[in-house]
Amino acid sequence: MNKIRTMIIDDSEVQLKVTSKLVKGHPKLILTSTSFCTKGIGEIIKKERIQLLLLDVEIPEVNGFEFLDTLEYPCLIIMNSTKPSFAMFARKYGVDAFLTKPIDKRHFEKSIDKLLAAPWVSEKRKVFHCKSFVAN
Repeated sequence: MNKIRTMIIDDSEVQLKVTSKLVKGHPKLILTSTSFCTKGIGEIIKKERIQLLLLDVEIPEVNGFEFLDTLEYPCLIIMNSTKPSFAMFARKYGVDAFLTKPIDKRHFEKSIDKLLAAPWVSEKRKVFHCKSFVAN
């Protein structure tokens, strides 16, 4: 089965471990990399052909929204934060999904499955030639 190449960016070591465990436990995802910051990450996303980015909103130096302004590589984006008030801004910003921390397993899996099953995601992935981005 082909798995979606996934990266996590979160400045919290605890949250990074928790989210990594959720990604590793999901049958449709493969965790390819993690980072505590956004510095230099755009090139890594491109090099590793990331399809799904799990991105914390509140990251020191450059927040998640500012980082998205610089991201030139197409991928699905799920943002997360302890502050639910960021959810509406994330939607307006064009983010594909938003999760409130702490992220529980049931909510994470439901959100991932719903996102990956959405017809517009298939179309978006076709536009960006994600066929070539899929890991075996």
